[in-house]
Amino acid sequence: MFLEPVQLVMPTDRVYDFDRSEVEARTSLWRPKILNYPVQGLGADLVSIGRVTMWKRLRKAGLPVLFQSTVHDSVDLDV
Repeated sequence: MFLEPVQLVMPTDRVYDFDRSEVEARTSLWRPKILNYPVQGLGADLVSIGRVTMWKRLRKAGLPVLFQSTVHDSVDLDV
């Protein structure tokens, strides 16, 4: 039986394609590959939006700020 790929579209317009046959063939140890992608991707999208918003607000305030690192859910600044 052939099942078409499925798309999951997140609120930030990030699109994930996954194969529905993986769901059909599940066993007691089944964990789909798509399981954590939406969580990680949405987190990355929200941190990106926050980083840009923070940069604009800090520049508008005239603060001497350097972004040192932005990794996953962390933003490090030198002020």
